Amino acid sequence: MTKPFQPIVFAFLLSIIGFATILPASAADINPKDYGATGNGSTDDQVALEKAFAAANSTPNSTVLFPAGSYLHSGKLFGTNGTAVAAAPKATVSLIATTAEAAVHLSGEGASVEKVQFGTNSGGGTAIVFDKNATKFTAKSVVVVEGFAVGIKAVSGRNGTIKNCEISVKPNKTGLRCESCNKVSLEKNTWIGDVHTSNKNITAAEFNGCENVSVTGDNFRYTDVAVAVTNSKTFKLSTSRIEPCFVGVLAANVSDLNVSNCAFEGLSRSSGLALDTHACRGLTADGNQIGNLLKACQIADGSNVQVNDNKIENVGGGIAVTDAENVSVNENEITSSNSFGIFLQFDDEKVDCLRNKLQNCGLGSSPTLAVIEANCPLSPRISIGENQYSGNTKGLSFFVRCIQRHPQANLFGNVTNTMLPSK
Repeated sequence: MTKPFQPIVFAFLLSIIGFATILPASAADINPKDYGATGNGSTDDQVALEKAFAAANSTPNSTVLFPAGSYLHSGKLFGTNGTAVAAAPKATVSLIATTAEAAVHLSGEGASVEKVQFGTNSGGGTAIVFDKNATKFTAKSVVVVEGFAVGIKAVSGRNGTIKNCEISVKPNKTGLRCESCNKVSLEKNTWIGDVHTSNKNITAAEFNGCENVSVTGDNFRYTDVAVAVTNSKTFKLSTSRIEPCFVGVLAANVSDLNVSNCAFEGLSRSSGLALDTHACRGLTADGNQIGNLLKACQIADGSNVQVNDNKIENVGGGIAVTDAENVSVNENEITSSNSFGIFLQFDDEKVDCLRNKLQNCGLGSSPTLAVIEANCPLSPRISIGENQYSGNTKGLSFFVRCIQRHPQANLFGNVTNTMLPSK
């Protein structure tokens, strides 16, 4: 009676065994010391680390989990299958590159680095590379000490996050370089340049050919350029602090650039720019606090420019917009400028300059003709209205001056408690 049942049971067991053989292996934690790494800070652990990374790469999303120690490596370490690199709980871990070629090179979905410090004895190279196959990549609570040519590099990666990291950058170096990446988020990172001097070609974060980038709550200190953006689309910098600021945002050929609710603080009125843009389309700068710089904003050859509701104080010059299309400079507060408050130069374009409050412009030794200067000889579409000025009149000839103003230009309701005229 049992014989007909036996083949069925046997087939069922075979199906279970067969199914078990095709189940993917579970992600594993790989301890480099199990492969001979010393972590003593003096022995080259390259061979042992290569073995540990190879073991992690054999199973998707495994982690090279480092016990406490300083691990020297003389070459690249490749994580190819969404491999993670992390410090064990409560462990302090340093990876020290001894050659310029040494780097942690990560690829695959979910590639990540967390709570590891990167150092170098070579004076060059890159600490961390996320390559074109890296998606949903993460660098979190990472420390990169000075010396690397590039701290973190991402090339054609997608859906990346860099959060709570501290990156030190030396002269002629770059903290972060993103090339052709899409959907990258920076959050609450600290970027530290050379404390002693400027003009050393230090760029904290550099983006070229990227799309959908956000930088939120980052802190930039002593860098020549905090953020450089070129040939990119949809870039937002918000609630970040640049102090001292030499150049806050340097942007060229960017579509949909938004700089909002940031603080830019320089060392003096003799140097520095908060915002320096060229050929940007869809530029918004609003709610920023800007002080102690040579110039607050310098915007050239753009379109759909909105510079609104910024507070600017103690600058060499205020807001300058030249050769741009469809511009609004509204509701800004500009106090204590060595020269102009607002400078506009364009031909036959729509421009609004409305409800700005200005005080004590023209404080420098060189004469300044006007608080608001509009060099717009061909435009009937300019509106300069309801602006207010108070304070210094020495060296000033006009509150508002429109050079060769078109009869249809809309100049109205500008109020000053001085005797400065408008024309």
